Amino acid sequence: MHILIIDNNKKSARKAQELLKKEFGDVQVDKVSDYNEATELCKRCADDKKPVLYARCYGYFEAYINGVPLHFKRSRAKELLAYLVDRRGATVTNRELCSILWPDEVENPSISSQCRTLIASLKKTLDEAGVGDVLEKSSQGIRIVPEKIMCDFYEFMADPMEANVFNWEYMSQYEWSEVTAAELWRVIEIVPDR
Repeated sequence: MHILIIDNNKKSARKAQELLKKEFGDVQVDKVSDYNEATELCKRCADDKKPVLYARCYGYFEAYINGVPLHFKRSRAKELLAYLVDRRGATVTNRELCSILWPDEVENPSISSQCRTLIASLKKTLDEAGVGDVLEKSSQGIRIVPEKIMCDFYEFMADPMEANVFNWEYMSQYEWSEVTAAELWRVIEIVPDR
């Protein structure tokens, strides 16, 4: 069961959330502040049985399926997913992935093969979780489909004035994330009262 609480008063929304969880137990309760946010959440969760991928980018990167951490068979597959999320839907070539995931290696047939294996591993993990459609592969490369995932980073970039999710760290475990972290700091500097 999925329940939405639409309320601008955070205290009453929190109280309603606590009561509903106590009364009904295993329910997913989401607090939203306005009609547009509720409509978007309803579109994404129209079928409670459909898994939803949530990417948490602030702090350490983590991926969840309906609130449960996603298990990756290869640690670099998680980093690959993180990089695709970071690129916000841009197509990433295998050559770019090789340079990001193996920064100290010169691209060669072995590294290229490992990269293809990693992509296949990530695709299999996402397929098994029921969210394989969040990846698109083409002859040019691979991309995440931003409209098919939920992500704190995307939420913040869509509306920095309203999104209160940035905790001053961005994908801290990956060196390549520093470029986006610097972009976030610039956004924060121009947003008043943050």
